[in-house]
Amino acid sequence: MEVSEIQTYKVLKTFRDKDTLSIHRQGTDYEANYERGNKLITSGFLDNPSLSKLLTESVSSIKKEAENLKSDERKQLILLESQGKARKSILALGEPP
Repeated sequence: MEVSEIQTYKVLKTFRDKDTLSIHRQGTDYEANYERGNKLITSGFLDNPSLSKLLTESVSSIKKEAENLKSDERKQLILLESQGKARKSILALGEPP
């Protein structure tokens, strides 16, 4: 993915954008480039679109893909699933070592 490419993310926690001073409320869409989006994902303010898409797959696919994720991505996946209304299969995997 190119750094300048704009992507749409879901807001997980309400926050004030330091650049625009706009308030972005939980559950709304937020558009940002890869760098800004990644920073806000790491801070826990935005949803990672690729991880959210992963949660729509079968349980076996989720578990298989989760094994290949980095530690911070796996923690984010666990957080996303715990906040969702769907099954809690990834939580059964436990925290990464």
